[in-house]
Amino acid sequence: MQPQTHPTIPTSFMYLYRRIFATDFYPLLAISLLFLWIVQSLNGYYLPRLETRIGYQPYDPISEALPCINLSIFIFVVLYGSMFVGVVGLLKHKEHLLKMLVAFSTMYLIRLCTITLLPLEPPAGLVELQDPILESLFNKVFLKKDLFFSGHFSTMFIFFLVAPTSKYKWYFLAASVAMAFLVWIQHIHYTFDVAGGVCFSILSVKITEKILEKIGGIIE
Repeated sequence: MQPQTHPTIPTSFMYLYRRIFATDFYPLLAISLLFLWIVQSLNGYYLPRLETRIGYQPYDPISEALPCINLSIFIFVVLYGSMFVGVVGLLKHKEHLLKMLVAFSTMYLIRLCTITLLPLEPPAGLVELQDPILESLFNKVFLKKDLFFSGHFSTMFIFFLVAPTSKYKWYFLAASVAMAFLVWIQHIHYTFDVAGGVCFSILSVKITEKILEKIGGIIE
């Protein structure tokens, strides 16, 4: 008679995490949405409090050479229209949708840190951006000093980086280029704010891929 064996109880937290979440997309989706909400809430609470700081105003010859024009309506259409296209387009690609959400959270968390560490004054000739959605997030306060790096551009560029097909990639590449020129002409960002957006968007996606690989092997 063979001795009775008992199932081994796993002691590794990561093993338990994989057992619970790796086989099911929806718990990961819920956690990703919660993480994004927390990060955006932190931005909504903290960024308006940085507006009173005195920062440094760098010289930007490209920004100074451009006209100052109110392009709020175009920024609004490109931003939220592209977000709608991106979310709808990713609904059939759950791995890419999950990557997008976590990358956004990571990017906005990094951006909160860079804005905190690099106090800047807004570009000369800044035209106030009219965006009722952002105003509701920041208690109807127009933020002038949330500069490095550009959240508008980075949002478009992350969509480009995680897009599942070449059709979507071309669309979001065009949207990213358009957004760069729009925020420059409205003088709500410096040239290096957009350049930084490229670098930190790529970094955010790379970090996201490592996170998702670690917790469940979602991204192959």
